[in-house]
Amino acid sequence: MQPHGETFTIRVSEIDANRQLTPYALVNLFQEVAWNHADALGVSVYRLLDEGLTWVLYRMKLAVSRWPQHRDPIRLETLPTGIEKRFFYRDFYVYDAEGTCIAHATSTWLVMDIRKRQLVSVPAFIQDTFTPFAGVTALPKANDRLPAPTEPVTQVSFQIRGQDLDVNGHVNNSVYFQWLLESMPSGTQQPVLQSLDVLFRAESNREDEIIAQVSEAQPGEYAHRLLNQHGKELVQARSVWSAAEQTD
Repeated sequence: MQPHGETFTIRVSEIDANRQLTPYALVNLFQEVAWNHADALGVSVYRLLDEGLTWVLYRMKLAVSRWPQHRDPIRLETLPTGIEKRFFYRDFYVYDAEGTCIAHATSTWLVMDIRKRQLVSVPAFIQDTFTPFAGVTALPKANDRLPAPTEPVTQVSFQIRGQDLDVNGHVNNSVYFQWLLESMPSGTQQPVLQSLDVLFRAESNREDEIIAQVSEAQPGEYAHRLLNQHGKELVQARSVWSAAEQTD
């Protein structure tokens, strides 16, 4: 089974102070290609919503060897890699203009009843769609335990905006990536993200206030938590960073 691929050129609205593609923007591109592929397979969010269901992201693990810069062309490829009980797996690959893979991510998805806001057993039409992808070459699954948070070195609060919500009526998963990284401790040299492993535990909506906490697990590695104003844990994550890359 062939992966679904699309080509993009990095826009100025998608870069940071280092002129590099932001993790937030990259995750949005992942969503774009996954959405388009699911639509082509007949299991788009719109199709599921008609059935009272929707896709929800449970976990994503991203690894980056080099961040593309402004105006760089990149190619994103994605494909489902199988089903395990209620878990659906989808991998992503990012290639530069020379065809070198510069980033990849594995993701785990679930199906939710949109009215009850509960996870459900998977309907046959979704199972049948994913069955042909069983046995394809896949990235290692993100199933290792994330570091337990300790005393936070930073804590930042965020107010949810209307534009943060998606068609499911809850906060878009890419926004969580933005909150996780915006709460990183500041330093004299801006580090570069090498990997980010994010576990989504609960959804949030317009009425919530988000509290982002970051603690240092070891040098260059951080544990993250996102809580709502009631102390409910929404997201747990681990990030690994290196020294800043040089730009021309």
